[in-house]
Amino acid sequence: MTTRSKQPVHHDLDAERAMCGAALHWPDRLEGVADDLAVEDFYDPAMRRIWQAVMELVSEGCKVDRLTVVDRANAAGPTLEAVDVVELMADARPPRREHVDIILRHSASRKVRVIEAEALHALREGEDPYAVAARTATDLDQVGSMSAHSQVEAMTLPELIASAADAAPWVIS
Repeated sequence: MTTRSKQPVHHDLDAERAMCGAALHWPDRLEGVADDLAVEDFYDPAMRRIWQAVMELVSEGCKVDRLTVVDRANAAGPTLEAVDVVELMADARPPRREHVDIILRHSASRKVRVIEAEALHALREGEDPYAVAARTATDLDQVGSMSAHSQVEAMTLPELIASAADAAPWVIS
């Protein structure tokens, strides 16, 4: 008898923390970088709550700072400590599309695993395999179509220099 090893959950906490830190520090720079990043794409519950709080505050035109984010996040669940948010802000770098792509890739992997599990369950329950295959193909197409939105846009030289200056101001002056 063979035993299946437990499959790892696909996520990158560093990328999630980087995006949440960037959102806290530079909420005005998220447009165009993180437009297709949803709350559900975050694996870590704390990062999910922080992202949701920041997105709600931005959409309402409210100020984004550690107090407003903690207050909004705590209204939606277990207590989030202000020190956790301050730590994210201290380590923050400007938002990068590459971090969004990492989060989306891991999110897609988790979604595919759920689709796989649902298909196997349906087959075990005796559902028509053709119906299961059609539903699975539709679900996988939806996950695949999400990747079409995660194309990195080209930067002009001044944009590249500004980005480098934001990431490492002690190098570019």
